[in-house]
Amino acid sequence: DRLYRLELYRSPSSVYLFMDIHHTIFDGLSSVIFMADFERAYHDEELETERYSSYEHSLDEQRQVQGEQYVQAESYFDNLLEDTESVSYPHSQQVDKDAASSHLEVTITGASIRKFCHENGLTENSYFLTALMQVLHRVTREENIMITSINNGRSDSRLSNAIGMFVKTLPVVSKLSFSQSGGLTVADMAKSIQEKFQQTQGRDFYPFTKMVERHQVHPEIMCVYQGGIFEGGPQNIAYESLDLSLDTVKFPLDIMFYPKDAHSYGLSLEFNTSLYSRRDMESLASMLKTVSERFAEIVAVKDIPLADSAMRKEVLSLSAGPVLDYDINETF
Repeated sequence: DRLYRLELYRSPSSVYLFMDIHHTIFDGLSSVIFMADFERAYHDEELETERYSSYEHSLDEQRQVQGEQYVQAESYFDNLLEDTESVSYPHSQQVDKDAASSHLEVTITGASIRKFCHENGLTENSYFLTALMQVLHRVTREENIMITSINNGRSDSRLSNAIGMFVKTLPVVSKLSFSQSGGLTVADMAKSIQEKFQQTQGRDFYPFTKMVERHQVHPEIMCVYQGGIFEGGPQNIAYESLDLSLDTVKFPLDIMFYPKDAHSYGLSLEFNTSLYSRRDMESLASMLKTVSERFAEIVAVKDIPLADSAMRKEVLSLSAGPVLDYDINETF
């Protein structure tokens, strides 16, 4: 099949551009570059040619495999993934038959999040990764866990205007000793995860497929922070973007955080309905919202609550059954 299709359709009131481009040659930033060039062409402006193509980049990556950097990166990932397994969020005991939707959206109040990140030298990506890891540690009771995230793969400045697929899948590892975490602060945990993930990003040329092959990792959870990639569309052309997303879920659990405005963030969950019920995913979303909102306000990790007031009330109601009379002389 063709790698790309572009067609224009004209109606009595509008003109529609349909783009169908295979993800192996086109990432999220490529769409921004393409639409910016489209606007310049629309106004009959000169277009800048690529200084460095995705094909040239792929050849350079192939040559990199033969170098010492590749050997060092392999050693780094061997150490990172040692004694660590892909964490799986507990599957639902009962799933929804003929589920109408595999998607869930929640708003996170974030007035203090940006301030906390600025004061502690953190990215918002690191902040939300840490919140997710804290939830997973506590729900699964696992000390060494791994999920996956992505990197844009454009650390080479020559790729700033290149169209292609440069996004890299990378492991995010958190190792937390429950017996020694009593005095751990939220800021320290977030800085630790950020530092380790930055080291991982610096070695994004090492193929994730190799990690799967060498360590038999099977990613169950993908977490992405989508920080305004699509905010810079055409400025002088009136247009409306229509989302034609597929229903297929790429991971059993796909989690995305993104900024909505100056005071809030969005949380999006895409889940496999054959593994998870909507009720259980709503509980997960509630925990992620609670931890994300409280992280910036509480010093110690051990003091972060998983449940909001509504969830705590629901749990406590489970013990509110009828009181039965019994003979206290027959008890131990």
